[in-house]
Amino acid sequence: MIIPVPKPIKGQRLIERQGGKDPKYLEAVKQLPCCICLRDGPSDAHHTFCGRFSRAKTSDREAIPLCKQCHQWGPLAIHNGKESWVERNGPDTDYIAPTQAAVERMMK
Repeated sequence: MIIPVPKPIKGQRLIERQGGKDPKYLEAVKQLPCCICLRDGPSDAHHTFCGRFSRAKTSDREAIPLCKQCHQWGPLAIHNGKESWVERNGPDTDYIAPTQAAVERMMK
C-alpha cells in the first residue's frame, strides 16, 4: 500500500529530530511517492538543505522522498535551482514532518 506524503501543514512538528544514519528509515522514505509531484516510488531520499549553513549532510531522519525529476534530473529539480524550487514548493524542510508521519504510518 502506497502512503502519500501530505503537503506540509504550518506549525506541524517533527516527530523526531536526531542525527546520524538510519538505513531502515531511508529505505522507507524511498518507498514513498514524491512529495512534490506525487509520482509513485521508488523515490530518492533527499537530505534537506534549506536553512542550513553547514556542508554537513542532515540526518537520515530529515530526508524526504523526491522523484529523479524533482530531485536531480528535471529542469525544476531542487539540485538544478534551489531558489526557484523553494519559490514553487516552499523550503524542503517543510516536508520533513509529513514524511516522518507517512513513514510512521507505513511501519505500523
